[in-house]
Amino acid sequence: METKNEKLMELVRQINTYDGSLESMEAQEFDDSFFNTYFKNNPAEAVRATFFGNIQNWTDDYIRFNGYGNLESLSEYDYEKELEENEKEIIERAEELQDEDEQIKEALNEYKEEIN
Repeated sequence: METKNEKLMELVRQINTYDGSLESMEAQEFDDSFFNTYFKNNPAEAVRATFFGNIQNWTDDYIRFNGYGNLESLSEYDYEKELEENEKEIIERAEELQDEDEQIKEALNEYKEEIN
């Protein structure tokens, strides 16, 4: 069973797939797959994005691009706290878009089921 925060993560992913409006709130698992996806043929860019970014700890759970295209890492605790602090904004955006995108509508319904 997924947690409320996992449901919020899925809402953020679906919204960003649709229009990118919550891009600053999305993070991905900090693992080799992330680097293989975004830097497969460009290791120098990975080094640059890491050097100029904000990697708090190489063992952090999540990673994302900041507004400058550099990398920043987050612990699971910090990312979940950020999602909780922005829960109202995430839900409001999902409600605005639910009639335009079936996947957002489905993710929003799953979130509502989780909290009830």
